[in-house]
Amino acid sequence: MSEQANNVIKYYRNRYRFWEEEPNYQEFLGPHIFTVESFRNPAEVEYFRYRYYEFYLISTHCNREERKRRDKAMGADKFNFADAEAFSDERDERDTGKGVQAHEVYKQNVSEAVFVSDIAIRNEDSKEDFYSKILKFYALIRHPGCFQPTNKELFMHAAYSMSLRSSCISRKVGAVIVGERGYIIGGGWNDVGEGQIGCGHRTAKDIRALDNEHIPIDRRGEKHFRNYLIEKYSTRLDHNFCFREEYGDFLETKKNEEEFQDEPLQARESIADAKSKPQQFCRALHAEENALLQTSKIGGIGVRNGTIYTTTFPCELCAKKIYQVGIRKIVYTEPYPESISEDIFLRDGIRAISIEPFEGVKSHSYYRLYKSTFEKKEYQALEER
Repeated sequence: MSEQANNVIKYYRNRYRFWEEEPNYQEFLGPHIFTVESFRNPAEVEYFRYRYYEFYLISTHCNREERKRRDKAMGADKFNFADAEAFSDERDERDTGKGVQAHEVYKQNVSEAVFVSDIAIRNEDSKEDFYSKILKFYALIRHPGCFQPTNKELFMHAAYSMSLRSSCISRKVGAVIVGERGYIIGGGWNDVGEGQIGCGHRTAKDIRALDNEHIPIDRRGEKHFRNYLIEKYSTRLDHNFCFREEYGDFLETKKNEEEFQDEPLQARESIADAKSKPQQFCRALHAEENALLQTSKIGGIGVRNGTIYTTTFPCELCAKKIYQVGIRKIVYTEPYPESISEDIFLRDGIRAISIEPFEGVKSHSYYRLYKSTFEKKEYQALEER
């Protein structure tokens, strides 16, 4: 699809070049804007970003209930109630990229395409409201800097900037806590504890070269897990590895070994339960946890009634902490895979926590759209000449 759309754009660009030197056609040769209706995977997005500097991807968000209502309204003469519900569920499952492997970049994966968008718009109200948002961002694309960033865009950009500090090889997450008075009072990213070496900075070669004193990965100093890694990565010594995933897989394989039967009952139950509790083996603190801990380390303003801006929706572990400290609002960009946080942990109890998908210019294009080529004073001087 990307190549076909690109060929159409090239056709029109070449067509207009033919008339560039014809004086009678100059009024038709102004800037041209092409709109591609939809992108289905992030590889298509990168294809256009590589070819066109002024390419911008806009993603739209609408809550599940509203989407189902619209499906029923649009298909009232074609579907009954149950069919409309089934259609919505099937479309959502298709678009999430469920079952798509990391190397299958050619398959449909709308969720990943949404993550790399330049602008996010919430499309849950009237058409007029949606069109006004489109016009604002169109103005920014045509004239960068004609608006200032909103507070939400500013705080989410700060969260994304912090996420780049993470050494996690699976997912980089950033979080910023804004106090009740509107000031940033804490921030963090997902990473190991202070002074420890993150997974992104140690390889299988290090595991082979160093002992348990320098890189402690085996219980009681034994070499079972170390030997498992050395064998598994024997031809990929320069590869980083995720401790949480590898240790869970190691315990899973150990269940089937004969020596496992000689382990005490408590140890066997722990190993058998390892795959159902993967988070307990993660070496890193999550971004939300680090943001909360930062505020406690420096002291001062409390987080109660504050807002947390996080690049990824809080997992179950973080959701419980967010509820306990009294944060009243969560603003997020990317959903957390298979999370039950929103439906269970954040809906329980007497405290209502507002949950809001991010809307606005995302970090990828924050400077491109909000930093004008010249300052206003310089523009005014140029106009006077």
